[in-house]
Amino acid sequence: MIEIGSASPELTAYTLDQIPQPVVITDADLGRGLRIIYVNSAMLRLTGYTRAEVLGQSPKMFQGKDTDQQVENYIRKQLLAGEQVEKKIEIHTKNGASYWTELNISPVLDADGKITSFVYIQHDFSKLKKAQDQYKRDVRLISTAEKIVRIGTWGYDILEDKLILSDGAYDIWEWDTGGPPPSIRDCNKFIDEEDRATIAGLFQACIETQAPYEIEVRAHSSKGTPLRVKVLGEPMIDEEAKTLAVVGAIRDITNEKRLEAELDETISQSRETEHYFSIARAIANIGVFDYWIDHDRLHWSDELFEMTGLCPDVLPGTADIFLSRIDSRDREEYRRVLNQAITQHEGCSITVRFGRPDGKMLHMAIIADVRDSNYGPRVVGIARDVTSEVEASQRLASEQARFRIIADTVSDVLWDFDLEKQSLWVTPNWPRKLGVEFDGTGADPREWLKHVIPDDRERVVVSVWRALDSDSDRWDCEFKIVDPHGTQAEVEIKSSILRNDDGAAHRILGNCRNITVAKRQQEGFTRSRALEAVGQMTGGIAHDFNNLLMIIQGNAELLEMKELDEDDVESVHLIMQASDAAASLTSRLLSFSGQSRLESASVDAGKLVEGVAVLLRSGLTASIPLATTIEPDLWFVEVDGRALEQAIINLTVNARDAIGHEGGRVQINCRNVNVADEMVGGKSNLVAGRYVCISVTDNGAGMTEQVKSRAFEPFFTTKDVGKGTGLGLSMVYGFAKQSGGGLEVYSEVGRGTTVNLYIPASEREHVNTAEVATDAADLIRAGVKVLVVEDQPDVRLHVEHLLVSAGFDVMSACDGNSALALLGTGPSFDLLFTDIIMPGGMNGVQLAEAAKKLLPRLRVLFTSGFPASAFDELGLHQGEDFALLKKPYKRDELILAISRILQSKVEPPEIATSLRS
Repeated sequence: MIEIGSASPELTAYTLDQIPQPVVITDADLGRGLRIIYVNSAMLRLTGYTRAEVLGQSPKMFQGKDTDQQVENYIRKQLLAGEQVEKKIEIHTKNGASYWTELNISPVLDADGKITSFVYIQHDFSKLKKAQDQYKRDVRLISTAEKIVRIGTWGYDILEDKLILSDGAYDIWEWDTGGPPPSIRDCNKFIDEEDRATIAGLFQACIETQAPYEIEVRAHSSKGTPLRVKVLGEPMIDEEAKTLAVVGAIRDITNEKRLEAELDETISQSRETEHYFSIARAIANIGVFDYWIDHDRLHWSDELFEMTGLCPDVLPGTADIFLSRIDSRDREEYRRVLNQAITQHEGCSITVRFGRPDGKMLHMAIIADVRDSNYGPRVVGIARDVTSEVEASQRLASEQARFRIIADTVSDVLWDFDLEKQSLWVTPNWPRKLGVEFDGTGADPREWLKHVIPDDRERVVVSVWRALDSDSDRWDCEFKIVDPHGTQAEVEIKSSILRNDDGAAHRILGNCRNITVAKRQQEGFTRSRALEAVGQMTGGIAHDFNNLLMIIQGNAELLEMKELDEDDVESVHLIMQASDAAASLTSRLLSFSGQSRLESASVDAGKLVEGVAVLLRSGLTASIPLATTIEPDLWFVEVDGRALEQAIINLTVNARDAIGHEGGRVQINCRNVNVADEMVGGKSNLVAGRYVCISVTDNGAGMTEQVKSRAFEPFFTTKDVGKGTGLGLSMVYGFAKQSGGGLEVYSEVGRGTTVNLYIPASEREHVNTAEVATDAADLIRAGVKVLVVEDQPDVRLHVEHLLVSAGFDVMSACDGNSALALLGTGPSFDLLFTDIIMPGGMNGVQLAEAAKKLLPRLRVLFTSGFPASAFDELGLHQGEDFALLKKPYKRDELILAISRILQSKVEPPEIATSLRS
């Protein structure tokens, strides 16, 4: 506060104008607003105004737009109270520049103590302000660096018992900077008890003996976070060698110690602590950098030189030293990320490939932030060698890609079920691989059970839980699944169970495959083998039965030739009827067993079916209509036409009987079928190729599964006694297999039955051959010598009687060797009549070949109760002039066959040429 003295105003103005400090005087009218009444030359020089521009103006003209309103309010309040004001404010000049000044405002009082004016005296504060700002920026930079490397500084004033901590120290100890500053005793509380006494002793020794110290201790932050810190302390000594304070640093080495602890497991405990640190740094591969953007100046820590292999002499240097070694594939992206961070003043992170001088490629992860400084913006951060992590990630990605390719290409469905996470991974598009159609995108394991057919669902659940509760490492199961369209597929699961150390299952991995075709093949193979065994047994029975029928029929014929009374004639007639029926029965048995002899030719299947249908319609009742559908361009088939007709008749009669008297319908369809390799087994075990399928369908009673499984067995029938032999389907089955085709039955109880007969398509042109009737004229038999070779004595004797009674000169033998003896030493024979299959090591064909060498013009007639096996077992094919008489035969059939051979004008061919394949 200034009082007005006796000096004149001119003297006062002159005096104020000579002092170097800027001076401004205003009036005291605060209500209107203060006005400048005087300004000295120093103020005019500093602000650039003229005295005329300033006088009469408000002193606010020197305030900047950013002047703190609180400062302005404070000054006004002090002036209203008549108090002196001291404040640091920013003054703006005429040209827009600014400077900081320490402003002192004092009121001027008159003799009565009234305020007449205010004197503003300025003290230049710009240099000090600039130094303070620089200091703050340096503190921020140091604080940033401290946070990056987890370092803090501290100082303890002994006289004032005061502890001073840097921001980095606050950050390490997790102290609230807004709270009261911690004391040295607060710090000691956070040192673990086992290290507390040691560090306290070192601290006291530093004060008393002025010995610096460095120690690593275990501690915890104010929030309880476990820490490992390194503490350094040194004494601050005055001129009298007295300790004034202890200053030092604290470094958070928690992560380093963690790495060191991990290394302790694999390296020797005897190595020195510094060696542990060097290994930890090498493993961590972390370095610090600082880039001055405006100066294009890059600084690196030692770790980065070791990491990159560059010589420390190259830095500090320009950023291009580093940029030039970034791989060209990453260089532009690095520039973009860095420029964006600098432009937007934000942090960034990127991983680049870096070429070392030794030629190795390094993957470097860079994390940086942009900070301001007195020298312009700077990019500070860390760089870490992540080569091993990147390569491991690439290997993992490659393995995952390889697994995805394998999982997509294999036919099996692969799956992985984590029991603990209840998560399921399944091969993509797994329904397609299983041959069904439903949504397979769900990862809920319970979705699987929804697709399992109800009959199998409970069994599957019980099976898997039983496997999980056991100590087994396998779970295998078979069941059926069905899609919304009703398509069923039989699937097989094979899996491995992974267990914890306590035996509890935590994961199941396995595969799932569609085994529908495989099951059909297996079932078809088993069924085929069973029927083949039955057929072999049946053929053997039929062969023996044929020999018996030979004797029965032959003797009945001989009795018919004699004069008998009426009762005996009727008895012989009944014997002949029964023997004919028995012969027909054995023929069917041989047809089922594949032992009948078929005359294959290229047959128009369509015309054959149409012709049979005409006869069948007349044989069916009016209540059972018969319809036929024949595909256009139906292929010709390679088959015995008469046998095929009989097969169609048998199937149609079975259809009629299944319908019964209530009426229904029978449908015969003919179509071409191509069986591909992948279908083999699904079509009655057919081999791949072309077939004509003849289907006979009825809407009758249908078959149960049990009846269907036995439908092809001989003598099995569901008809009443006396209404069926049970050989209808079995005969058709045998005919189909012997013809190179197959037979399928589809049936549902109450809905009817469809039987599909597959006949191989013909590969040769169709030839219409008219049947040639043979004239049965009387033959001169006297003097014709016949050699009969038969191993069964009763049959051999019977044949001798038949031929003798017909007028032939007959001799007989029991086997091939006996027959050759007669041919070599006895009279010359005209005809050799021999069974094909005989005991003694020589069959009928071998006998015929040997006999032709002795008697080249000898004629041969073969006979057999195994018409087909006579060829199959001997590897023979029938020639045009090959004569075979099937057992059982009647007297007239035998005489006719012999007569045809003897009357033939064609020379008999060589047996080997005619019969051998």
